[in-house]
Amino acid sequence: MGHPSHSGEAITIQKVDPILDTGVVVTTTAQQTDGRLEDRYSAYHDNLSPPLR
Repeated sequence: MGHPSHSGEAITIQKVDPILDTGVVVTTTAQQTDGRLEDRYSAYHDNLSPPLR
């Protein structure tokens, strides 16, 4: 099965402010130091869910 084509443009993810200050912190070892996720975690590649902690 082929992968969908990608325009090459950046994909924007909206940051939402929490309703309560208590919030929830979710981290992943899949995030690179520059904040990006590896391509395999994208719908344009393997569409895997990154490991969450």
